Amino acid sequence: SRLMARLKEHALRLGILHLLTYADDSATGFFERLGFDAEPAAGMHINRFHWGISHYIGSQLRQCVLDPDGKTLFSPDYPHKVPPFGRRLASLPADTVRSSDECAD
Repeated sequence: SRLMARLKEHALRLGILHLLTYADDSATGFFERLGFDAEPAAGMHINRFHWGISHYIGSQLRQCVLDPDGKTLFSPDYPHKVPPFGRRLASLPADTVRSSDECAD
């Protein structure tokens, strides 16, 4: 997890706020604890990157969203205590739906 913390710090210095990884089915818990989620509330819309990724059987695509202040953003329904390096997002209204225009951002 120290290596991932250094990667996140480096990404922030470069202005990168979204990290993608393929997590082996047996490693999803590890990546979840580090802030990687299958469908993060503040994440990029899947149409923005899905076309350029090869998909693998036995693994799941995960996305980590970083805040410019250095915190990892966790989903409002994250079932565990948020680690010191993270912050839980506020709940979104149930009628909030991403539009296809978000892909152009």
